[in-house]
Amino acid sequence: MIVTRERQSQALTMLHDAIATAVAFFGQVDPGLVNGQETAHTTLVTIAFWLCEHITVAEALVDGSEPALKNGTLADLNRTACQLLGEEPPEVLVRQLPAQGARLDSLLQRLPDWHDDFPIKQGGRASTVEDRVIGLAVSIHSQIAVLRRAALLAQVRAEAS
Repeated sequence: MIVTRERQSQALTMLHDAIATAVAFFGQVDPGLVNGQETAHTTLVTIAFWLCEHITVAEALVDGSEPALKNGTLADLNRTACQLLGEEPPEVLVRQLPAQGARLDSLLQRLPDWHDDFPIKQGGRASTVEDRVIGLAVSIHSQIAVLRRAALLAQVRAEAS
């Protein structure tokens, strides 16, 4: 089954929207905001990391080579993200997001069949390019939603005290 250009366009629009939302949100949120598990800065780090991983895989697929996939659970890889990018200031990461999104978009548009597998880690479940793009967009929006709820809760608590 071939994914139509219209569906590709819809998936890419979702990704563009998620990245634009991330740029706007992380550009103004306190990096120390805690969502119960991690800070806004940590969330931004993992988003930037996974965009880079998607770019790396897309580059390999465009070149017709086997992607060099990282090994570990998603939690392990998120910890790796923090080790690699955790010292980067939030403003730097926020400025990089649009360029990462543009690079990924360019690569994805060069893939001949969006029904092909788009792996993101060793031992991960199979997923089509289309599903992976949509999944990345949904993940970014979900992480921001959790942080927005945390900010609202912090505001309510501050007003109540």
